[in-house]
Amino acid sequence: MTNDEISYYEGFVRHQVFNGKNKTIVDAIDGYPAKQAIMDNAIIAIDTGVKVESESGTTDTKTVFAKKKGMAVMISDFCEGGVILANAAGETALANSINKSMTYFLGANKKNAVTRAQAIRKLFFDNATVLTNVKAADLLIIDNAITAYDSIKDLPITQIKEVKSHGTEPIAIAVAAGWKASQDQYGLFHSMYGVLDPDMTEELRLLHLPIFTGYRKTPLTVTIVDDITGEAINGSSMSKPVKKGKEIKTFNSKEGVVPFDTHKSGDTEYTVMAPNYVTTIHTVKVVLHENNVVEIRMKKS
Repeated sequence: MTNDEISYYEGFVRHQVFNGKNKTIVDAIDGYPAKQAIMDNAIIAIDTGVKVESESGTTDTKTVFAKKKGMAVMISDFCEGGVILANAAGETALANSINKSMTYFLGANKKNAVTRAQAIRKLFFDNATVLTNVKAADLLIIDNAITAYDSIKDLPITQIKEVKSHGTEPIAIAVAAGWKASQDQYGLFHSMYGVLDPDMTEELRLLHLPIFTGYRKTPLTVTIVDDITGEAINGSSMSKPVKKGKEIKTFNSKEGVVPFDTHKSGDTEYTVMAPNYVTTIHTVKVVLHENNVVEIRMKKS
């Protein structure tokens, strides 16, 4: 993907999140759902094209992690609002039960991540009178996110791996179709809510526009897990020498997850530590301009 294509794609994703959060409103706008479907399909086509362009040995990990992260981000966003409402209603136990961050789901193994997500979803449903930020439509969106991850997390690699071939042209076509659909949606929304709700209209305008920064990040997410159980290790950390070895920089995990918004490409050697585990030296391999996912397994001491 080119830098401009990435900028358009990121705008589509922001627009998609807006649609999910305001589903009831946008569904009621005549013609909007049809344009929304075109943009959603464009996102899928772009994701597929990116997998085709990428190395075949990494597509499975990236696909599964993307679904897991999407589920984690969505549910933790609802948790954040729910905690405020529960505390305001004097429901301290409920507030504590749903006070979960994104890493609560990302740090769990495949099975437990789904179990945790389903448990929080049940709390949303059972306490609908208190957690009014989670509507019936939101529960459907959460169900879809859980299913999207659960349905592929255990598939054999051959079932979720794309054959490497030409993928650039389909991406360009999908970007063009998605951009037109995104513009059409904004036009329809503006015609109905430009006067009624100018703040929300401006929010959508800013979200759907591409941001041409000319800079592409290289994100990295490291999960540190037990070699036997696969469970995330709390209290784990990674460190490396900086400033020509004169200082040591340490990155502490949160429930076993160490996220880097962007990371230098190539091989970087880290010392990985955790209480009651054998300290190891691990070389992290990072591919430029890709969403890198690394799992480090540690043995008990």
